[in-house]
Amino acid sequence: MSRPTDPEDHSTDDGADARIDAMARDAGNQLRRPAPVDGPARAQRTRRNKASVRAALAITAAVAVMAVGAVVLTSRDKQTGLVPAISVATTEPTTSSLPTTAAPSSSAVPTTTTAAPSSTESPTTTAATSTLGAPSVVYTTTGPVTDPGLVMTLVDPVSGAPTGTDVADVDRSSAAQVALPGRPRSNVDLGAVAYAFDQVFYDAGTLDTTFYPDVDLCGQNVVTVRSAAGSALPTRAHVLSVSPDDRYVVTLSSRCPEAGTMGADGVGTQLPFEATFQVFDAQHPDVPGRTLLTGVAARNVASATYSANGRFVALEVYDDKHEYLVFDLETGEQITFGDGCSVSGGNYSRFIGPWIGQSSIALMLQCADGQRLVVRDLMPGGEELTVPAGGPDASTGIRAEVDYAHFDSPANTWFILCDLSQQLCRVGQGNGPLVTLTGVSDASFLPLGYTPGG
Repeated sequence: MSRPTDPEDHSTDDGADARIDAMARDAGNQLRRPAPVDGPARAQRTRRNKASVRAALAITAAVAVMAVGAVVLTSRDKQTGLVPAISVATTEPTTSSLPTTAAPSSSAVPTTTTAAPSSTESPTTTAATSTLGAPSVVYTTTGPVTDPGLVMTLVDPVSGAPTGTDVADVDRSSAAQVALPGRPRSNVDLGAVAYAFDQVFYDAGTLDTTFYPDVDLCGQNVVTVRSAAGSALPTRAHVLSVSPDDRYVVTLSSRCPEAGTMGADGVGTQLPFEATFQVFDAQHPDVPGRTLLTGVAARNVASATYSANGRFVALEVYDDKHEYLVFDLETGEQITFGDGCSVSGGNYSRFIGPWIGQSSIALMLQCADGQRLVVRDLMPGGEELTVPAGGPDASTGIRAEVDYAHFDSPANTWFILCDLSQQLCRVGQGNGPLVTLTGVSDASFLPLGYTPGG
C-alpha cells in the first residue's frame, strides 16, 4: 500500500526552483476535491494521490463546491448597523436582518470603501492587535484564476488601496497552500506503533480501481497497524487520522452489508449502511476505543482533522446538509454550533480542516434565522468572534478565508468574504471596520493561481 508524500518535509534543498517544483507536486498529491453536495449518494471514492496540479486547469466545478454552505458578509454601515461581536465561547451567535449589498464596480481596479458604524449603535472598537503582526497584502483578481499570465492587484488590507501588481503562478500558489498546517495524517510511524492507511476520497463519481482493488463494497480501505500488542482498531475504515500530538487516532468504519470488493465498474453496495466514529489511544492501539458517534451516513464523509493542540477533532460529512461534527477528545463530548445550521469551513478547510491557531475553529453558519462567521476558541472559557452576515435569503455563493499566519486569538482574526456572484469582497479584522473591494472576482491572503480542491 503506497504512502503519500509528507508535504511538510522540506529537508532536501536542491535550489529554489527544485523546491518549488517538489512542493507543487506535493500540492497535487495532497489537494483533493470533496464529494459534490448535490449528489453525494451517487459519488464513489478515489485515491487522494491521484490529484495533480493539472487539475488546477479545470476548477470551475471545484469553485462551485467550495462556495456551497458559505456565507455572505454584508456592510456594517449606517444602513445595516451590523457589528461583529466578541463574547465568551459559550454564548449564542447574534443574528441580523439581510442588508443590501453594494453593486460591483465596472473598473478593472478594485474600488475600496471602509464601512463606518451606525450612529445608533455602540461605537466599533478597534480589533485586538496580533502578536504575530498583520497581513501585508491581499491578492485580488478580476478574472478566472487559471488564466495564463493572470495579473493580481495587490491591496492593502487596512486601507483597501492598491499597492502594486503581480503575476499569478500555479506553482507558487499551490506551494503556499501546501505549507498551511493541519493536513490529516493517515500514515504515521510512532516507533513501537505504526499506522498505514490510504483514505479513499470521492471524486467525480468514479472509483479508480487500478489503485484500489481492495476497497470493499462500502468504500472502505484496509487499516494496517504495526503493534507488538495487537490492535483493537477496525480492519477496514472510511477514515483514519492520527492527531498532531500523537495521542489519538480516530476511525470511521462500517460493517458492510455485502462481502467482496469493488469490481472493474467501481459500483458498491446498494444496501443501506451506517458508520461508527471512534477514538483510540494512538500509543496503545490494543486498548478498545471509545465510541464518539454512531449512525453516520458514511457514503458522504470527507475527512477527519484535528486542532493543532490535538484535543479537538472535526469530522466533515455531507448528508441533508454540510456539517462539521466536532468533538472534545478529552471529554468525549460533541460541540455544537447551532441547531439546524449548515456548517462550512473557510477557503482551505476542505483539505486542512476548519482549524486556526492552537485550539480555535473558523466556521460559516447558514441557519434559518440568518448567516454568520464564527471563530471560536474551543478551550474552556475561550472567546468567540461572531460576524453577522445577513438574513436567511442572502447569497450562498461565497468564498470565505481566514488568515492563518497572523492569528493568535479570535478577537484579532483577519478574514475575507467574497460574494462571487456580485464581484464583491470584504476584508476585516476582529470587530474592526470592514474594507469593501468591488469589481473583483477573488481575493486571498495567499497568492492566487491554484484553486483549493484542484
